[in-house]
Amino acid sequence: MREPTPLFTLLGIACYPYGAALALGLLLAALMAMAGFRKAFGAAEDGLRFSLWALPLGFVGARLGYCAVKASFIAVDFGPAFLYHFGLGGYSMAGAFVGVLAAAALFGHITRRGWLPTMGAAMPALLLAAALGRFAECLTTEGIGEYMDNPFWQFFPFAVPDLYGDLRFPVFVWEGLTALVLCALVWRVLRRPQDAALTGMLLFALTQVFWESLRRDGFLRFGFVRVNQLWCAVMLAAVTAVWLLRARPSRVAAAGSVLGLAAGIGALVALEFAFDKSPIDNRILYAVMAAVLAAMGAGLLSLRRRALGKEAAHA
Repeated sequence: MREPTPLFTLLGIACYPYGAALALGLLLAALMAMAGFRKAFGAAEDGLRFSLWALPLGFVGARLGYCAVKASFIAVDFGPAFLYHFGLGGYSMAGAFVGVLAAAALFGHITRRGWLPTMGAAMPALLLAAALGRFAECLTTEGIGEYMDNPFWQFFPFAVPDLYGDLRFPVFVWEGLTALVLCALVWRVLRRPQDAALTGMLLFALTQVFWESLRRDGFLRFGFVRVNQLWCAVMLAAVTAVWLLRARPSRVAAAGSVLGLAAGIGALVALEFAFDKSPIDNRILYAVMAAVLAAMGAGLLSLRRRALGKEAAHA
């Protein structure tokens, strides 16, 4: 990892290695979108058309999301001009997702497929973009976790040198690998694009909560609340709501699903407090967090099976 330096300057705009790597990743994601739309709908050209909506709206969402979180800092140090001074950096993955969601809604309306099937066809491409974006963080000072003091683990992919040569846990590597695995899993259910969208959001949200907690970099936050974790909680709630509407379980079962989700989120919030304020070893706390996330995932996947079963019965 190193301090970013420009590769070249064109028309007064500096091109950095991270930006070049991210652009290449988005190009590959656009090709994946074509493959995804071909598998889901038999219309590869729609994958390219969707990308032409998703790329600019995702960029705008990422920029606006960052500016919304950092508004007080930007107002003091830069002013409104920061919004269009892209060379200063500052983007939000959560904001990019909102932009892509808007693109899915607009393109889904145009094609009359709806936003959820459109999002499902694009989900492998979105996960690929997330993976390549995380891998590209090796060209920045971001994406790192705690110092790796144990000599047994001081090798890649468990340790990378930071800007000062100290070995740190490379969260970006594991986030990228996780997103690639999820991309492959979602690809297998792409014949059911609505299910692909919901399952992809569920699995990405659950895993992102864990990896985000390990970051010790310039992550976005509202006070002590990490923006990406808040965004993941919203995604989990949305996915749960959709599956409940489709599964139509009994009131007792529905209440159990909602209470289970609320209890899981409450436990995760308590664990985030405990990392800094509890005398318990953080390794134990992270093991508990992984168990809580696994239990939440098992419960929600069970709800997914009910929803799919109900849809098959009415087909």
